[in-house]
This record gives sequence, C-alpha cells and structure tokens, in this order.
Amino acid sequence: MKSNLLALIILVLNFHLNAQCWKSIKSGGNQTSAIRTDGTLWLWGSNFYGQIGNGTSTLQNTPIQVGTTNNWDKIANGGDHLIAIKQDGSLWTWGRNNFGQLGNGTTTPLNTPTQLGTATNWQYISAQDFTLAIKTNGTLWGWGWNTNSQLGDGTVINKLSPIQIGLANDWKIAEAGYEHSLGIKTDGTLWAFGWNGNGRLGDNTTIKRSTPIQIGNDTNWLMVSAGYDHSIGLKTDGTLWAWGRNNYGQLGDATNFDRLSPVQIGTDTDWKEISTGFSFTTALKNSGTLWAWGYNVYGNLGDNTTINKNTPTQVGTETTWSSLSTGFVHSAALKSNKTLHAWGHNLNSQLGDASNVDKSQPVNISSSNCYPLSLDSNLPNSIVLRVYPNPAQNFIYLSYNSNHKETSKLNLTDVFGRKIISYELKNYVNNTQLILPSLTNGIYYLQLIENSHHTKIHILEINN
Repeated sequence: MKSNLLALIILVLNFHLNAQCWKSIKSGGNQTSAIRTDGTLWLWGSNFYGQIGNGTSTLQNTPIQVGTTNNWDKIANGGDHLIAIKQDGSLWTWGRNNFGQLGNGTTTPLNTPTQLGTATNWQYISAQDFTLAIKTNGTLWGWGWNTNSQLGDGTVINKLSPIQIGLANDWKIAEAGYEHSLGIKTDGTLWAFGWNGNGRLGDNTTIKRSTPIQIGNDTNWLMVSAGYDHSIGLKTDGTLWAWGRNNYGQLGDATNFDRLSPVQIGTDTDWKEISTGFSFTTALKNSGTLWAWGYNVYGNLGDNTTINKNTPTQVGTETTWSSLSTGFVHSAALKSNKTLHAWGHNLNSQLGDASNVDKSQPVNISSSNCYPLSLDSNLPNSIVLRVYPNPAQNFIYLSYNSNHKETSKLNLTDVFGRKIISYELKNYVNNTQLILPSLTNGIYYLQLIENSHHTKIHILEINN
C-alpha cells in the first residue's frame, strides 16, 4: 500500500514540477492562452462562449489546464475562439463560432477542444473572428468571417470550413488582423489582402483587396503583425516598419498621420519581435528590452501610465524579456527564465492574476523564480533534509544537515511554482520550527536550494 502511494506521489510530483515554466503565450480578445514546457495547455479570462475549453462558460481568473494531454505545440487566440496544433500536426478548435471560425461546417460554439478534420500537416495558425492556417506543404487556408475579403478568396462570403487560398505553396507566415490579413512567403516577399481602410494593407491605396497582393518589391521581410487598423513589420536587417491608421500613435513614427505604405520607425536595427493589438504595438529588441507605443487608456503599454505614446517607449529597465503577445487591449510576455507576466485591461480577468483590476505595468502571473525543479540532487547524499509533521497545519519542524558554509534557502511554493515564502537556513539545523503562512488545504512543495544548486523537492500537505 505504501509503495503504491509513493508511486502516485512521485507521478503527481513529476507532473507538476515539469509543468512549472512556460514555453509560449498568446493573448486574444478577452482571454490568454499558454503552453507550458511539458506540453500542457492553459487558459484564463472570458469564457462566455466556452473559449477556455474546460466544458463550462464560467470566467476563469487564473490559469487553468485544458484537458489532460501534454502534446500541444502551437496556440492562436481569436476574438472569442481558439485554434491549436498538437505535436502530431493535428488541428483543434473551440469557442465562439458565429462566423464559422471553428471551421467545422457549423455556427455552433464548442466549449472543449475538438479536432478539425483528420489532417496532420498543419504548421502555422493565426486568428481573429476568422482563421488563417498554413500546412507543411506551404499552402494557405482560411475560414470564418469574410465580410471584407479578409480570407483572400475573392469573395465576401463567410466560410464554415477550411478553403485553400489560391494555389501558391510557398507561404511561410499568415497573420489575421481585425478585417485584414498579412503574409510572408518563403522568398521574403510581403503580401496583404482584405479591408484597406487607412492604408492598413500598405499598397499605397485604400482599396480593398479580395485576393493576396504583393506589397512592394522587398524580399527581406522576416515578421509581420496585423492589428485592429494598422500593421507592423520587421525586416531581416532588424529594422522596424509600420503602416495604416495612426490616430493614437500606434505606428510609432512620432506623428498621428496615417501611412498608406510601410515607413521605417526610427533607425534602430536591433528589433527582434513584434505584436499588435487595438491601436497599439509592443516589441522586443535583441537586448531583451520591452517597448510599447500607441493607445494606452487601460495601461496596456505597461509603462505605469495611461498616456498614449507615438514613439517606441521602453517598458521598465529589464533586459530579460524573451517573447510577447498582444491581445485586444492587454499583453502578456515571457522572460528568459520562462516566467509569465501580463498587463493592461483586465475586466474579464484576462491577465490571470486572480483579479479584474487593470494593471499599468507587468505583473508576475507565475513563479517568481521559474527554475527547473527536479527530484534529483546534484549534491552529496550526506545532505539530509527532514520535514515533520506532514500533513502540517500552522508550522513544521525542520532537520537539516550540510557541510556547506554558504547560507541555504528553503522555498515554499504552490503547485504552479509560485513562491509563497522563502526561509534562510543555517548549517546544522535540527528540530527548528518554521511558522507557515495561512494556507488553504492542499499540496505544496518545499525546495531546498544550496550553494546556488537546486536539490531535492519535498511534498508538504496542509490539512487544517
């Protein structure tokens, strides 16, 4: 009986400890999604149409795992629907479906991930109230809302199931904006289609394009992002370009004038990543710094103000940002240690911080130190840590024996890896009482860190 219980504890412990850090994130209309390093999928925020995917329509104000599988590879958030690719190349959709954006031939919403078709060669996805996807053979597909030809199929008819866009098989990137779409082909050329109000397609006109049209002649486009009414692009030389509407300064060119074709923003050549939302832009530089500009009513620029900015403005001074994703009026980003941070509009708890209060600067949604946890110790077996009683209530006793002279640390975390409290330990501690903070019943982890190494993990059960 004891061996079975131990095996179960180790299984649960491994599941949680390998799921502490985040691999990728996507912000949508009023929800946020993320994939952890163990391949599990997590969602939070608005759930009116079942877009959280947990079989309910209840708002979720902290990250919740969707299902139990751990083979998710990519995720894209639309206005109120989600689309994801698993590691086997299969495509899954759920959430709102009023325009057929789930692609299953109906307009009926789904509140759990449901496989779309049987193909296993999907590799790139993007979504708003319509969906764009690229297969491994380079073909481009679209479905959903199409009032302004944002699907690029030459019509203005909504599509309830995937249709191929043209015959080209050299698509590399396809990005869905509010009513327009952008794409990059494998030769580095830039393409656009759909609504062209304010010049958001970048072809120096405001004429709607019902099929993909090449923008300029450059062949060095690396990345594009289609916002609500503007567009941002990166070239392979690290330069930043923008076009479309500019009433809030979302282009970042120090003006409020619309641009009908791409204009370079500043002279910097170290831009790394871009993301656009409702009339604002966020970006990362190679230095790991975070930048934002444009609309800022909800603090969505993250600069601790609600003042619009018409030039790129650095967010804080940190240099450890690694990736980002912008929703309608909120953003989320990962740091190099794989911790998750969010800011901006939070009426539907899309930030995941257990509140519905807007945040004007990044707040930590995950562990403050997303270190790799492990059951293995890289220190001698002579180092002994004993914790009792277990289950515990208001305190624990600690016995700790080490020959190391440096001060060691014991972190108490929840199952998501979020640090609750940290205790400093001294050498040769025996029967030392540690007072616990007020905790709800459940499983917690105690992690011993000695000499900057991460060592053994102990399960601590709280049973008040």
